[in-house]
Amino acid sequence: TGCYRISGGKLLNCPASRFMGHTGGQGILVQSGGEVEFTGKDSYTLGSYGGFVAYQTGGICTFDDRVYLSNTGSGSAGFSSSYTVAGEDAVTYVNDDAFYMGGGRRTNSDGPMRSSLNLNGGVFRSSGIGYYPGNEKVEESRAYVNFDGGVLESSTYVPLGSSRGYPTIPDRVTVFGGGATINVTHQDASLPVGLSGPYGNSVISVPVPESIADRDFASPPYIEIFDEEGDGDGATAFADVNPETRRISRIIVTSPGWGYTKAVARFNIGYTVLGTSECGLGVIAGGGFAVAIAIQGV
Repeated sequence: TGCYRISGGKLLNCPASRFMGHTGGQGILVQSGGEVEFTGKDSYTLGSYGGFVAYQTGGICTFDDRVYLSNTGSGSAGFSSSYTVAGEDAVTYVNDDAFYMGGGRRTNSDGPMRSSLNLNGGVFRSSGIGYYPGNEKVEESRAYVNFDGGVLESSTYVPLGSSRGYPTIPDRVTVFGGGATINVTHQDASLPVGLSGPYGNSVISVPVPESIADRDFASPPYIEIFDEEGDGDGATAFADVNPETRRISRIIVTSPGWGYTKAVARFNIGYTVLGTSECGLGVIAGGGFAVAIAIQGV
């Protein structure tokens, strides 16, 4: 369990094939500037048998090969994971291969995991986006792609589809009010999964539990959101910690989700539950389905 916070400079030649959030840990990457570069491996797992959260508002993050987000093995468990690109100047590149969102069972028997790619701004470039079930297929695990103003660029394979024959595409692609842009730079511009808008109530706020409001944190607590009375899903959030005061300064809803009746956020450090809070709900309009497909080289 730990946090990397990058606001400038360069973190280059990261050779780790399993980067942060390994074996019950929770890894968090916060990038507002600078460069982060992963090189030298044929794959990178973010949240291997654990959990991972990335919140990128600036800078460039580059992977030179395929990426697995939240991948668990047979009989193991982890935490739901999310990768959020949120700022206009934020860019993530997945070179040579695709970005795969994994599935498995949540720790503490809290049901199947969720893996979410939230494109709220900036650019996310990948050959494709697919779902990889890992060594243990959990039928109810889900992989979500959420647009709220971000750009997806697909350069080699079908966007929102796997490039290496893994069994499924993302389970749901949701377009919120900021809209979606998909740029395709090859001949196949087909979208193998439909685009949906949110429905019912979405999460619009996540209060900090009173039990941890005055607590010091070296690394932000990990947040998972559940619907205690219904079938709501898809909401993710990030706890931003002020590095000077080491207190939680704000909770950022990185995906509002959809269909909630009673949303409850659970704050964890590793396997320890620090507290819970009931989320504020509201109706959020979906974005226009004017997805830009820019086909080049035809």
